[in-house]
Amino acid sequence: MKRSSTPIAEFKFGDASQGAPSSVNGVAKLDAYLVSYNDGQGKPQTRIVFRVPGSDGTFMLQERINGVNVATSSHEWFHKALSSKLSSLKLDTRGDDRGEAAESV
Repeated sequence: MKRSSTPIAEFKFGDASQGAPSSVNGVAKLDAYLVSYNDGQGKPQTRIVFRVPGSDGTFMLQERINGVNVATSSHEWFHKALSSKLSSLKLDTRGDDRGEAAESV
């Protein structure tokens, strides 16, 4: 299963230009995963994690912050470890775009 490494050309993040109110301008697929891991203090955690095709980043849905679930960029170690795990499980053929080795999750 080959995945596109570039997002749809018309899809932009943070586009400041005005558009029609209450309209959908574009749609792109995300690679979403449910990931179990140990945080920096060794505490077991589980998060919904997603990657945007064509970007070199991993985002995770955090526990509620002030009553709202917030998506944040993951730490570099988490991105590398997730990329390695996905490659070893043959779930992602992109691997880590920087070509650096990653630790196992």
